[in-house]
Amino acid sequence: MVLIYGAYGYTGRQLIQLLSKGKVDYYVAGRNEKKLMDLYNKIEGKKPKNYFICSTKDIFSVDAKDIDLVVNTAGPFSDIGENIVRFSYEIGANYIDCSGEAFWTKKLVEDFSKKFSSKNIFLSSGVAWETVAGEMAVKKLVRESGVEKVRKDNNSIYLVYLAEFNMSPGTLQSSVNIVRSGALVWNRGFLKPVKPLERRFEFDFEGKKFIATNITTSDIINVPNSLGELRDQIDFDVLFATRRAYLLFFLKSFLFLTKYRIFSEFFKLVFDLIPEPNEDDHPLASAIAFLVDSNGNVIQSASIKSSKPYNTTAKIMNYFVERFYEGKIKSSGYKSPTELVDFPENIFY
Repeated sequence: MVLIYGAYGYTGRQLIQLLSKGKVDYYVAGRNEKKLMDLYNKIEGKKPKNYFICSTKDIFSVDAKDIDLVVNTAGPFSDIGENIVRFSYEIGANYIDCSGEAFWTKKLVEDFSKKFSSKNIFLSSGVAWETVAGEMAVKKLVRESGVEKVRKDNNSIYLVYLAEFNMSPGTLQSSVNIVRSGALVWNRGFLKPVKPLERRFEFDFEGKKFIATNITTSDIINVPNSLGELRDQIDFDVLFATRRAYLLFFLKSFLFLTKYRIFSEFFKLVFDLIPEPNEDDHPLASAIAFLVDSNGNVIQSASIKSSKPYNTTAKIMNYFVERFYEGKIKSSGYKSPTELVDFPENIFY
């Protein structure tokens, strides 16, 4: 049985719509009774076997005897996610979420991976369009470049995101944690702290010029781990790209303010008031992996595009849940999403 926590949120609702059309048996849970009941009553097709009204603090009261996978779509994960992970561990259930927060993923690896492994269950963070697209783009780059060229001492891999579209309130709230937590780079098997928004990388993509700066997401951990033995032989960084140079100034100002808790909490409250994105609007988002030399020159690149990023995270989570339900995912400890599932590239369209 699968438990979906945060079922009435933006991604949660989309995931439930997909699950209601399939064969997977599932429960739903969330803290707001009215929103949860509204969701339950509007579900067409296969309804949840049961629903649980509980906050993350009350999650331990859920009747968990037949739950073997917990899917958490409620962020910001660094703020409210830990009890859901602890609940999963205590009941012996596997765990996944759609977070892009690097320090959240780092916490799962350091604090929970061995515990989950001891019970022969797995946990994975970043089961979402950006992380999965990032992993797949880098793997594509490695295949097309050849391992020896990637291994070369002076070469690095940059994973760059082009995602200039409106985000959901939950994603925006998580972005506060992403920016204020600082930045990391992957240096041949080790995570090293660096200053966020300090690296600049200019490139051309589909006839347009972009500028990118380093903002660390969960890919800084997931991508190297997805590469097997190559993980200890690469230098790797994650960047955000824009054609609007003034956005970099905005991000620097945002970073400065979020260092103060009063401002970070204020931003989260404001972002919660922003309307959800229009699901009928289908912007293009891309994850682009670059192999660059020591002078920042591009040697080779590979990309994964998503024509419907608003919907893709739910599709990815649904695909994961279906493969799990079919008994095709068996592992233990922390694993990146693509270590557990081979996602088809057409899932992004």
